[in-house]
Amino acid sequence: MERNTILLGVMGVLGLAELITSGIFGLSNPLFGALFVFILPGYVVAATMFDLRSWRLAERILLSVGLSVAIDIVSGLLINLASDGLMTTSWGAVLGAITVGGALVALVRWWGKPTRRQADAAMPPDLRKKSFRDTYFASPLVRVMALVSVVAVAGAFAISLFAAQNTPSAGFTQLWLLPPTDAASVQIGVRNEEQTTKEYIVQLTASGSLVYTWNNISLEPGQSWTTTAPLPTDVANSSFQVPVEATLYLTDAPNQPYRQTLIWVGSSG
Repeated sequence: MERNTILLGVMGVLGLAELITSGIFGLSNPLFGALFVFILPGYVVAATMFDLRSWRLAERILLSVGLSVAIDIVSGLLINLASDGLMTTSWGAVLGAITVGGALVALVRWWGKPTRRQADAAMPPDLRKKSFRDTYFASPLVRVMALVSVVAVAGAFAISLFAAQNTPSAGFTQLWLLPPTDAASVQIGVRNEEQTTKEYIVQLTASGSLVYTWNNISLEPGQSWTTTAPLPTDVANSSFQVPVEATLYLTDAPNQPYRQTLIWVGSSG
């Protein structure tokens, strides 16, 4: 049994294993899955179209990587459109199925057939045909361009992965104002989810009039500040609803509201 047949058989078995583990058991191994992202689907699909047995190793790798990336893109788009979203397990199952199918087709197509080199050797020299490999990859410039393309794709993938893992979030600040439980006070809170320490000013107004001001509230990332503020008697005992508003300012921008929240207190009758 020739090496190409064994290789396709091993790839088919790996594809079946990926299909079963991802599609049935919902398991996904990133290291094992990398084979299906960059190598296996492209190789078996190429093997269904070309007789790779006469190709050099570097040429097989280049074509496998290029086709695999193309298959990743198309299959990812189709999965995302046909389901609730692109999941690692569903993607692994599809790539595994493509690998199994491609390996079977390639085995059936090339089983027992002579290689291009064997067929050419049996023909007179003037009738021999140059293979796709001999005509396309014979140029050093084409080989260099193919290698640069693979490096560019791998580099773009690595940069995208690094950027996704290390991009800092914008951060935000929470401001809340809870309605009174005893009709006489409100609770105000601030939480710093920014990337740096912030210093705040909080003002509480009732019916448009300033009631309280809290200055120089310094919070580190992840820290919170809360306080309970008694309401003026006329507001707490009002027979109609009165707007109570909390406004948050940054100390270095005291005239520009940073966050605002509003509740209504008093009788609604």
